[in-house]
Amino acid sequence: MRSKYSIITSFFLALTALCAPPQPGDADWFPIMAWGTNQHLRPANEPLTAERFREMADAGITIAGFALDRAELDMIHEAGLVAYYQDWNITSQPWTNVDPATFPALAQRCVEQINDHPALYGYMIGDEPNAAMLPNQSAMYRQLHQLAPDKDLYVNLLPNYAADHIGTPTYREYLERFVAMYQPKWFSYDFYGLLEGGTGIERPGFWSNLTDARAVSL
Repeated sequence: MRSKYSIITSFFLALTALCAPPQPGDADWFPIMAWGTNQHLRPANEPLTAERFREMADAGITIAGFALDRAELDMIHEAGLVAYYQDWNITSQPWTNVDPATFPALAQRCVEQINDHPALYGYMIGDEPNAAMLPNQSAMYRQLHQLAPDKDLYVNLLPNYAADHIGTPTYREYLERFVAMYQPKWFSYDFYGLLEGGTGIERPGFWSNLTDARAVSL
């Protein structure tokens, strides 16, 4: 004979299975992203399937990284997730040596191909740009925002320990230039501070990086 506890538990699990997971815009939705394109998640010599995205959802992930085509977005949608779309024609641009006059056509083609997909959360534009890349990349950012104002745009910044690569006298100035040129709703940056064999945040500068980011975002 099944106990009252087991009956209630079974009912709860059945009810949960019928409920769709929260989506962007819902009060209890929170962005937790698996970084990178999803092709590396494929088992060896096997295709990427919706089951892998369901595993991501079970782990609490809500944004399935960067999708490369509609078929991948279909699987992501089936798993109840959303994703950024990565168009290699945009993310592979040589930002310091490119004609911005080509951007409207590139952005238009990208948006026409994918913007109507229900799993599309936004567009991936670039990762870790230095200051020399910001003028042209921000022009593409604005172009995509104009064409798809309801979609999120993703650019991830360098950390303060990459001082030799950022291209500005100070890290604060690097962040300030980004915010002034892109006018983003939010920004993010890399900081690899948890090192192998460590017991906490071993890399110096974690708190000063956070302090600069907070000040600039305010």
